[in-house]
Amino acid sequence: MLATALCLFGNRASAGWDVPALPICRPLHEWRTPVPVWTPGFSKDGTLHSAPPELTNSVIYVDVGLDSDAPACREPPRNGLFEFDVPKGAPGASNGVEVKLADDQMGQDSLRDCIFNGFYTIAAGATEPNGVHEIILRPHEKSEIITSGRYCRVSAGAPAGLPGRAPVGRFAPQHEIPGTRLPTCRADGEDRIEIPIWEAQRKADGQLRSSPPQRYGELVFMTIVSANNCHAADAQQALAFPDSGTDAFQGGISLSLTGNSSLRSGHCVWSGLFMYDSANYHMGWAFLAYSSVDEAKVASTGQFCLTRRHGPLHRPTPEK
Repeated sequence: MLATALCLFGNRASAGWDVPALPICRPLHEWRTPVPVWTPGFSKDGTLHSAPPELTNSVIYVDVGLDSDAPACREPPRNGLFEFDVPKGAPGASNGVEVKLADDQMGQDSLRDCIFNGFYTIAAGATEPNGVHEIILRPHEKSEIITSGRYCRVSAGAPAGLPGRAPVGRFAPQHEIPGTRLPTCRADGEDRIEIPIWEAQRKADGQLRSSPPQRYGELVFMTIVSANNCHAADAQQALAFPDSGTDAFQGGISLSLTGNSSLRSGHCVWSGLFMYDSANYHMGWAFLAYSSVDEAKVASTGQFCLTRRHGPLHRPTPEK
């Protein structure tokens, strides 16, 4: 029953699921805006092990998980913000720091733990007489960060400033591609961001050959052909893949797909660009949610391409 969950956890860990789906920043001559990753960890008393980078008005990726009995999770937030302390002397907190996180991005897992993950904008708060100062983190829409091609992820251990990069805000697209569809990546010398293509292929025993990409905000071109009819006009549809192929009690993968569906010759077909939204796990089932993304908008940036190895994309025929 737990085979799917364990497999997905393994796949996600190996793919770096706990970091956003952004390309790693180049060490030199990087024109994109760097996004640091802040995963501080916490102590039993609920204090954080490190402070976020102090880059006012910049965007960072936050991944914080706290036990349900942590003070910040038990008590209702003041002024709409969850408050966490970073002790004096911790990394980035010579005099101590109070971190305030907006609560509308907070989720809970099956153990009712508090989960904060996503892009946040940094703002400086007040400084107390004892030298402790506030850092306020407010959520930032992930779609704009992921689909613009204008941001990159700071690799672990790299300085936040990235020596040699262009000033923040100076965007210099390297490619101009007309049209409304993503091009295929070049075999050699490709510096665009490769978008994977996932096909719902089954093994002989009915299990999926692979699970779809699951990094935060990851773009993926999905192509799924169902033997069944469907209501293609429905905005959101669920598609179940039991591990055994027939017995739902053995667990499996359930995909919640929004958009990019059509009905062709009695078959339901999903074909198009999606963004990974969220995952939940229960009784051996992995419930994965994906939302459609405007392929033409992403293609217009000139910063993305589709991976070369794939089968039929089952794209709709362009209207004349």
